[in-house]
Amino acid sequence: MLTISQLLDRIRQSYASMTPANQALAKYVLEHYQDLAFASVARVAKVVGASPATVVRFAEHLGLSGYTELQAICRQALRDEVNTVSQLERASVSQNPDALLSSALRADIDNLQRTMTTVTDATFAEAVAILASAPTVHLIGLRSTFGLVHQFASYLGWIGRRAKILRPSIGDLPEQLMSVSEDDACVAFSFRRYTRDTVEIFKAARRTGARTIAITDSELSPLAEHADLALAIPVQFPAFFESRTAVLCVINALVLGIALHHRAETVESLRRHEQAWSRNGTYSNENFAIRFNADIEAFATATGGRPTIARQGKPRSGQKVRRAVESGR
Repeated sequence: MLTISQLLDRIRQSYASMTPANQALAKYVLEHYQDLAFASVARVAKVVGASPATVVRFAEHLGLSGYTELQAICRQALRDEVNTVSQLERASVSQNPDALLSSALRADIDNLQRTMTTVTDATFAEAVAILASAPTVHLIGLRSTFGLVHQFASYLGWIGRRAKILRPSIGDLPEQLMSVSEDDACVAFSFRRYTRDTVEIFKAARRTGARTIAITDSELSPLAEHADLALAIPVQFPAFFESRTAVLCVINALVLGIALHHRAETVESLRRHEQAWSRNGTYSNENFAIRFNADIEAFATATGGRPTIARQGKPRSGQKVRRAVESGR
């Protein structure tokens, strides 16, 4: 089997002689070959704007037996790239210890800049509308993403929104899923290796009829396949782990967008929280209450348009991920 380097070299060498359709596929493989590891022919075709048959013929044009072999090469490359030990070894020999901070900051600045391209204003606005109109927001994120889920749930609670975390615990997941209704929204977080239980819980939540939003690193991730809307956020980092900086920025923006939809309820909830914190001496900084109350009042009196919330119908078959990728992504 070819290595990914050999495959990419073969694509580059034959690119000029390819048809326009094959060139579009070639460009996608060159830039996003990791995404093909989990993607079906139909999903790749949808993202690139080609037919499934064209995708298969493209693989054969490269001298492969078909899409299965192309995917096998991409899967092996992904295994090599996400292997924790190999990532640590690469990081150890490629980084200057005296420039680690600047290297880390540059990586996250790049992730933030790329997020402004991968998540369009229209996609983000739709995500806010879905979450703001949902009576309950159900959150899924296991292993390293659980911290993101906990922070999102905490912020939603601050602004008076009902949030529940779905997770395997004592075997009561079926009972947890019983609380998910078709009026609710479900948000799942998973990146690159894609935790199996996260994908399965997300699929189960979608079967209840709830609107689903995937926060992941690719529109071809297993989560995106089961999402009404996908937010693809870069998480690259020059180490053996990924960065969540851009993801946290998107969470912050989502919470602010929801708060603006429900300004009066948000202000009332924040005031109740501040009263509870003061009553229980939660914080040791006595000046915190003064500053926080000033922030609440500023938010309460700020001017600005209030977005219109509209409960949108489920996308028709074949459209569930398209919204997240049609805007040139």
